[in-house]
Amino acid sequence: RVGAMGGPQHGPEFSVAEERMLEGTWPMDLIRDPTKQPRVVTDPGEFLRELLIGEHLNDCVVLPGGVDLLDMRLDQTFPDDVRQCFESSDTVASFLTSLRSQPNCAAYKLRLMYLDHNKRRQKEIRKDTIVEKIDACLEDLNAQRFDANLLYVTELRHQNTLRHPLSGEKVKTIVRKDIKDELGNWAKWTSYWDRFDEGIFVGGRFSGKALHVDQVLWSNVGKNWAGNKLVALWPPGQPSIDVLDDLQNSLFTPPLTRQEANALRSASTIAFVRPGDVFFFSGGVSHTVLSVSPELSLTGYESFCTLNPRQLDFFLSTGDDRIQHYDFGMPEDEFEDLKDDLMDAFEDMVDEDRQAHPTEGGTREPGWWRRGYKDPQLLDTLRRFYSQGLRRILQDAYIRKNAASSVLEVGGGAKRAKCGDS
Repeated sequence: RVGAMGGPQHGPEFSVAEERMLEGTWPMDLIRDPTKQPRVVTDPGEFLRELLIGEHLNDCVVLPGGVDLLDMRLDQTFPDDVRQCFESSDTVASFLTSLRSQPNCAAYKLRLMYLDHNKRRQKEIRKDTIVEKIDACLEDLNAQRFDANLLYVTELRHQNTLRHPLSGEKVKTIVRKDIKDELGNWAKWTSYWDRFDEGIFVGGRFSGKALHVDQVLWSNVGKNWAGNKLVALWPPGQPSIDVLDDLQNSLFTPPLTRQEANALRSASTIAFVRPGDVFFFSGGVSHTVLSVSPELSLTGYESFCTLNPRQLDFFLSTGDDRIQHYDFGMPEDEFEDLKDDLMDAFEDMVDEDRQAHPTEGGTREPGWWRRGYKDPQLLDTLRRFYSQGLRRILQDAYIRKNAASSVLEVGGGAKRAKCGDS
């Protein structure tokens, strides 16, 4: 499939080892289907430009080898104890055992997911601390209460807030360098960016994240440090709601039921993600992820919303049960906290636009710009999206009531400019 950037298809051509790996996973005619392929961008600058201004509600965009291209290798980005635990493990159980033995184990938190075979639904081991969760999990595994191969670690992060080593902002992520850092000051030209709670996911073959939609209709950018994954996405709105009505929290692990196989045929995208790939997609559509490699997979995700008008409008539709399944939406009072963050971002963009271009005037240059990527139209596009975005966010009653005077002033100017253009 050719996307907005004319990117090549990614996935239909496999090595012999990949063909063997994919046998017995999902139907190969779907994995190969040219209408379901992700969009590939091979240049890091083009990939980040597309992330900033492109529309991807019905798409997955992949930068092959992006972990190396963006200087985000495991030894550059992970704390030594977690990295060594991962590199010395061949199963999730051995990773947890190794992590449990670390003196610093209690400094982390995580969620542990397993499969209820009776209902083919993913469930969570619920305990208060990481030590209690790991101990309960290992006890259940010894008692063979669930399949050890389908155990999945999600949302591994620090227990307490720390200062990020590059930006100095308060975070719980364990990752030392993110896409946000690679964007540099260009990241300020987004509506929302969350790496405070960035989570790390670890899984073995046929484990993964069950069918769901994120509680906020934002986007996710993933760094896939190890392992191979299949990612399935459904179209936004009613198609996503319908598949969740039937199969929410279902892990599409083989052998698939007839209902699961039919549901995959209605997916808009099925992406084969390789080790080292960086990729982004909308978390506001129904999606599921399956690890398919013999070795463990290791992936981390940041959540964001850009200024692209469709992406911003989708984000602000969080909680609208015509667009998002009612079982998954964030409570309104919590989403108002995110709207406060969004208003802060728009206010910061007012200040940023009054200063120098993001790569001039002594501001911190992002790595992708230093490597020679230049786009004289990028800032103009972002300014245009910003003006459109102001008009959109001020339609929201909570934002209109609570927005800072600087945002309201600029928003009023944007409205007058629109009237003048008509």
